[in-house]
Amino acid sequence: MTTNDSLNGLCEKEKLAFNLLSNLCAEKNLLDRPNGLADDDAPYAINDSTTLLRFLRARRLDPDAALQQFLEAAHFRKEKQTLDVYNCIRIEDFEAARNVYPHWIGRRTKHGLPICLTHIGNITKTTIQGWKDARYLNPNQPTDPSSSKDGDPTSLRNIELLQIGALIFDNITRFAIPVCAALPDRRDADTPLTSAVILADASTLTISQGFDLRVFARDLSSLLSTCYPEIIDKIIICNCPVYLGIIWKALKGWIDPVTAAKFVFLTPGEVYPALSEMIHDEDLPAQFGGKLEFQHGMLPDLDGGIRRALRCDRLVPGPIKCGFDEQGRMKLVAVGSVDGQLRNEHVATLEMEL
Repeated sequence: MTTNDSLNGLCEKEKLAFNLLSNLCAEKNLLDRPNGLADDDAPYAINDSTTLLRFLRARRLDPDAALQQFLEAAHFRKEKQTLDVYNCIRIEDFEAARNVYPHWIGRRTKHGLPICLTHIGNITKTTIQGWKDARYLNPNQPTDPSSSKDGDPTSLRNIELLQIGALIFDNITRFAIPVCAALPDRRDADTPLTSAVILADASTLTISQGFDLRVFARDLSSLLSTCYPEIIDKIIICNCPVYLGIIWKALKGWIDPVTAAKFVFLTPGEVYPALSEMIHDEDLPAQFGGKLEFQHGMLPDLDGGIRRALRCDRLVPGPIKCGFDEQGRMKLVAVGSVDGQLRNEHVATLEMEL
């Protein structure tokens, strides 16, 4: 059991509710290893203790309600084959998604939460339509280019918008949060770390684009609230234009109320004073007044503590997941597909001595 699986820091009421939920899940075999996980894969964000705790908190410590939501999430994963998509997506398509969706920048807040970044101006009808070209490899189907009308091998399958969203949130929950949670230099290291902070740059947002975001916001909000409850600590909208109130009024009704309550809106003059309270200057992107030269879509720029723990200076493109080596240590494995071949590349191993 890792530090993030520990129940340390929970009150007695939470512990009791958690044990009840665990028993309910066990009775329905929901804690068994799901299909699609390799033998050495960590079950982070799928059915580990921290995931159960998130569902429980989302349902105000009601084990029965949490169980029903967990069942819905398990059904979604099975129906949308999210584990297969994560393992088999083409790396170029994953990187295209990084340019649109929130992604971890490799830095943490002062309390150790992963900092994710998105640029609202990148979410347009054109980029959303672009997912029709995204593919993932079906390793069980032989390649036969001659039978494909568009020239793609028949072993490549289309990716739906919700599958893309699940893949991005999986990257946060199966990679960024577990890594940050396992680091002993964070505050409250014995308390489960379950969420991330999202910084969103709204400096180029237009009124017309805001109205175009409604369906996108509805679908992603539904995905978050059903399958990834309580993974967001705050969504901080930075550099808000004066007309954002008009846009938010149109969008708010399309967003789950629990998710909507996590939004914080900052004008350009409010951004740095507010963010500097929770993020060190060296970990805050320069566009928000910090010292980190980082643009949305870049690979994570790991902070010093993470580099020392991983003994790794930089990560590789594409999806990364956590697993365990023969000694039980957390390891990072790069997956996805390249030129029709599945990737399974060991990236780093977490060393606990910093």
